[in-house]
Amino acid sequence: PSSTPANTTVTLLFADGTVSNASFVVPARSVLPINPTGLISPSQIGLSFSAKISADQRVSVSRRIVRSGKDGDISDGATAITHYAYFAEGYTGSGFRETLALVNSVNANATVDLTLLPSNGGAPIVRRYIVGPLRRYTIDINALAPNRLSGR
Repeated sequence: PSSTPANTTVTLLFADGTVSNASFVVPARSVLPINPTGLISPSQIGLSFSAKISADQRVSVSRRIVRSGKDGDISDGATAITHYAYFAEGYTGSGFRETLALVNSVNANATVDLTLLPSNGGAPIVRRYIVGPLRRYTIDINALAPNRLSGR
């Protein structure tokens, strides 16, 4: 949105600790779509990753997912590291796949405490995860609470 170009860096973080960086100049008052497929090696195609975007001035960042013949999605990026996140509902019943993607964008281990509250009022499911530096980690909620969480 600025009247001057923004120098940006896109950092892709993978589960194995691989980090991929690319730099771009976003022209003033414009949008610069970036396809992450062009930023990774052929062996990384199909792998999950998280993206960290930094710039020398304020920029807006959003993620757009396009899937052939299916619904797409667009979401805004987070502007800071958060220490707490709450999700109102989840569902691990038949036909649904519930996962949580964690990203540790700093160069030190991150300790993550996860508490799941089953909809039937049962005991909370509590797990602790250590996410290595500069990594993405995916938690399979269906494996932790099969058929125990409901959005109802």
